[in-house]
Amino acid sequence: MSKTVLVLSGLGILILIVGVRLLFQSSLTQTTISPEGLTSKPTSPQERVVAIPENIISYTNSGYTPSSLKVKVGSSVSFQNNSNSSMWTATSPHPQHTSYPGSSISKCNGAEKATIFDACSGVASGGNWSFTFDKAGTWEYHNHLNPSHIGTIVVE
Repeated sequence: MSKTVLVLSGLGILILIVGVRLLFQSSLTQTTISPEGLTSKPTSPQERVVAIPENIISYTNSGYTPSSLKVKVGSSVSFQNNSNSSMWTATSPHPQHTSYPGSSISKCNGAEKATIFDACSGVASGGNWSFTFDKAGTWEYHNHLNPSHIGTIVVE
């Protein structure tokens, strides 16, 4: 009887080890979002990365990430507020917001509001604001509510 208990105990431990290994291996995949859909490939723990969809900039308590982004003319960029406070993304310089062609903080209350690189108000934590870049160039931007937080969009 003791041999049976010993064999069953060993079998239980083996099943536990295999289960933990399978669980660990399934967590070591990289998921990528592309125009073709979701894809996964195995990675080592040193290679694990978080896939970030194209043209999304995260605003955190430390500023914009990535701080520089290259896009093609006609591309939209989404600024997601992942901080604890509001963000107001706008083209530089502060406070005029005139670097991106046709933009100006003075247009925030007018009919051209949708065409300027300026959120024109604070976006609450958890929210986002998007802008479509139709002019080639290198465009600096900042958080109007915290002007030391800056970034650059390169439009080709």
